[in-house]
Amino acid sequence: MADTPLLSVFDARSKILAALHTVPSETVPLSQAHGRVLTEDAIARRTQPPA
Repeated sequence: MADTPLLSVFDARSKILAALHTVPSETVPLSQAHGRVLTEDAIARRTQPPA
């Protein structure tokens, strides 16, 4: 690893972005959504909890 040349920030960023891939979104129940990332905004149906 010591013999590996350093990359420029641009080249490192390009390599990272090239390795990334997107996954399709899916609808899951709230009970199974822990640890997931939203693809859309979550909007409350009420402005406050019911009394």
